[in-house]
Amino acid sequence: MIRPGATLAVHSPPCCAASRAFGTNVLVVLVASGACVHPLGEIAARYNSPPGVVFVPVVEAPPMRWALTWRTTADSPVVRALAQTAAEVGPVVT
Repeated sequence: MIRPGATLAVHSPPCCAASRAFGTNVLVVLVASGACVHPLGEIAARYNSPPGVVFVPVVEAPPMRWALTWRTTADSPVVRALAQTAAEVGPVVT
């Protein structure tokens, strides 16, 4: 099980307010407020366009890694089946 915020901590220094945030929407609000600069996946630019936020591609950056996560209290056979399918499919590179 991945610890909440573990992936975020990799992309956010602990001194940054974003390291305490959970969710892209919160991160975008923090960026818009001037609290931080934060790397986000390209998909964030597709679905978030708040005023005052600029998305600039970092061409030579390594790919961001994503993880399927869920609340431990929401664990169920359906969630486990989704996780198993994702593990079997493996990385999808486009």
